[in-house]
Amino acid sequence: MYKKEKLSTETFPSNINTDQIIDVIGQMLEAIQHCLNAANLNVKTDTDHELLMIAAWPGKGIQVKEINECFEVLSVFGDTDSVIQAPECDLMMSYNERQVLELDGKEYLIGPAILYRVNYNGDEISVTAKDIYNIQRMITRRTVTLCADGREFPALLLESLSKKEGDRHE
Repeated sequence: MYKKEKLSTETFPSNINTDQIIDVIGQMLEAIQHCLNAANLNVKTDTDHELLMIAAWPGKGIQVKEINECFEVLSVFGDTDSVIQAPECDLMMSYNERQVLELDGKEYLIGPAILYRVNYNGDEISVTAKDIYNIQRMITRRTVTLCADGREFPALLLESLSKKEGDRHE
């Protein structure tokens, strides 16, 4: 195991912030642990099985939530939400369209999103540990900082508008 001081001077170039790397790894481990703990709870039948989904906030990380907790994160979830295939993965992503900014031909989400898995019938099923890992990586890669009125805020890059329009015409 490396000590933090050794990591910052010997292993990585000076322009990488090791505190951020350690923080992201910690968040990933906590999310995976939450999922594993939830999976190890009492064995449930299909009728009372709770679905595990991922709640994501730009710049704030992810949390594994049971489906009933997702309505607290995203009030429009399952009602007037927008649903797309999440960028860079095989999960669905639900978000509030009112929290999307269009800038320079790209769409940015500035609010929370719920990510979940669907089976071949289109039914929601629980996310896996691999899903959690992949979503954490995607969120980290696609989170950018936008600036308006002298204030900075995190946003999640969804897709470019031209790519979406091209997909519609195929």
